[in-house]
Amino acid sequence: KHMGSELVQRVAINELA
Repeated sequence: KHMGSELVQRVAINELA
């Protein structure tokens, strides 16, 4: 499990939102 995977996904979603 990557430690930054969740954070990266959350940031990407926030940018798209």
